[in-house]
Formats: sequence, C-alpha cells, structure tokens
Amino acid sequence: MPQLSLHSPTGPLTVSVEDDTIVALDWGWGRDQEETPLLRRACDWLDSYFDGDTTPCTLPLAPYGTPQQVAAWTFIRTIPMGRPYPAPRSRGRLAWTWRTWWLHAVKTRFPS
Repeated sequence: MPQLSLHSPTGPLTVSVEDDTIVALDWGWGRDQEETPLLRRACDWLDSYFDGDTTPCTLPLAPYGTPQQVAAWTFIRTIPMGRPYPAPRSRGRLAWTWRTWWLHAVKTRFPS
C-alpha cells in the first residue's frame, strides 16, 4: 500500500492509498515511502489546510473502520470547514469548529 508522510503542527502524519483512494491518515512516519500523484496531492492539501486554507477536500476518500467509525467520519465531512457545530444540549451550548474538534482529538491522544 503506497504511503507518504509529512510534518504537521500535530506531529508527523502518514497518508495511505489503495486502489487510487485515500484509505488512512495516521499519526507517525510511515516505514515505506512511495510518492504517487494522489499522495502528493493529499500532502499538499494537508499542508495548505494547516497553513489556514479552507478549500474543501475533493480527494477520493474511503477510510477503513468499523461501521460506526465510517458513519462518524461521513458525518464530520458534512460540517463546513471553519463553521461551528453545536455540541449536544447535555454538553451545554458550546459550538465546536472542526479545528477545535481536531485539537481536542490531538490533545486526548497526546496529552502533555
């Protein structure tokens, strides 16, 4: 499976492709690096995203996961970038942006 890694503000990330579709974005540096046009486009889009560009991702995505994970990722992709999404009422009236959610996920996975 071709992979390409990049440096990001959250640490190293690795994009994996199978059958001309992005199937994974993982933390860490991948062992086997193989640059393909799709992987290059994905890394360029991620670099732009972390630089503040809000151009929507139009890359072919088909992440692996349980049905619940795929449903969650599909839902998250419907939230416009930079737009607030209200948290459930039981959590108060906080509005989470995609970036806020991402930072929360990173801090949860990599506590300081």
